[in-house]
Amino acid sequence: MNFEGALLDVDGTLLDTKELIRAAYRFTLEKHLGIHVSDSHLEPLWGKPLPLCYETVGRRFGLELMEDQRDLLCRTHGAFQDENLHLAKPFDQAVETVERLKKAGIKLGVVSSRMYNGRTMLQNAGLLSFPDVIVMGEEVT
Repeated sequence: MNFEGALLDVDGTLLDTKELIRAAYRFTLEKHLGIHVSDSHLEPLWGKPLPLCYETVGRRFGLELMEDQRDLLCRTHGAFQDENLHLAKPFDQAVETVERLKKAGIKLGVVSSRMYNGRTMLQNAGLLSFPDVIVMGEEVT
């Protein structure tokens, strides 16, 4: 099979970000709502917009969050992630695989719904120089 290009996601494809995401949720929920959550509460949220995730968790615990509360939770979540990007790690062989694809002449695109810190995470993992195009969540309307 021949192909000219590949689109790769950041979270769960190039980078193992589960611990970063879990830690951000736990920190935020404990700090602002006094809620302690298990992985079983968090994993159904993967890939959904952050405000919806916090609304969903709030409802599970009998809370109806107002927009300003969701905004505060999202800001805290983002700030925690920005301060803890070291928790995101490239998957084994991710750098080598992307490098081989580039050497084979495959055009690479990286796409993510991740907001604001995706490029920094790719840089930290040694992956930023490979994609021909990168589209992150803040660039899509």
